Amino acid sequence: MLNLRLPILQLIFLLLTVSCRPQILDTLDLELPSKLVVGCNLVVESNSLLQQDSLYLQLAQSAPLFGSSEPEDSVLTDAVVQLFRQRPGQGPQAGDTLNNFSITALGSPIEGNNLYYAAPTQIAGQSFVQQGYNYSLTVSSKDGRTVNASAAIPVSEIADTNIQILVTSPDEWSRNIQVKVRWRSMNEDPSGSEPSHFRINYRVTGIFQNSDYWNNADLTGYPNQLVSMNASNNGVYEWQDRFNFYLPFDTTGLANAQLEVAIQRINQPLYQYLQAIGQQGLSEDNPFGEPVVIPTNIQGGLGCLGTMITYRMRRSIPW
Repeated sequence: MLNLRLPILQLIFLLLTVSCRPQILDTLDLELPSKLVVGCNLVVESNSLLQQDSLYLQLAQSAPLFGSSEPEDSVLTDAVVQLFRQRPGQGPQAGDTLNNFSITALGSPIEGNNLYYAAPTQIAGQSFVQQGYNYSLTVSSKDGRTVNASAAIPVSEIADTNIQILVTSPDEWSRNIQVKVRWRSMNEDPSGSEPSHFRINYRVTGIFQNSDYWNNADLTGYPNQLVSMNASNNGVYEWQDRFNFYLPFDTTGLANAQLEVAIQRINQPLYQYLQAIGQQGLSEDNPFGEPVVIPTNIQGGLGCLGTMITYRMRRSIPW
């Protein structure tokens, strides 16, 4: 009886395996299309003399969930890009379009992400990206897929800026620097559809090894860099941070060093996107953390069309 039972069990297992196998193969054979991934920032410098590239663009296509495609996001090449701008209140036929603008690579794709960096040049000697315009971005891939996004850059201004810098010396080779920034937004509209949002960053300039290093660049390390309207008092904002600065071996250049603070007025989609990225980074190592939904304002695809107006200020550091 035992000898007969063993072959029967083996036969049942074989039948179950065979019956399941076609379902697995059918699932793997699904060719779900990938989505276009667009990351775009429209950048305006409040000081026009500092205006360089006014639009930064990252194009990619996401990896399909199933199929034989590459497992990582791949570079989106030969895409047709159009940027349309229009002043509020103009008719549908008014405005102008930057068509098929030249794309200049800014560097190699980020390892692991395969994102293509690009920047269009200026048009007619002036930046195509300016305050007071509504913008529409269209990206079409060579296989016929198209995504769209819209964003506005308001006419914005800040005033009554004040920067306080407090330096203490824990030891001979380091300084503890506390920064407090205060400013007034002149374009507050609490009843408006898009309240003011800001992002703050700062760096020490004038010292070779530190000029390109922004202290507040990492969203997961410095989640306080985002400031919303909830933090304002009648349009007045305050923000502060502190960091440790290690002196170079050659301290002769310290007299020329300055603290550069960048206040960036960003639109709500970019604020929400950066906020979600920061929350995601903070919960990466927590297996019990709630998943973070990354918002997108790219219709038909993934990503974010953000706008920012940058105000830069420099102050001497009281070493």
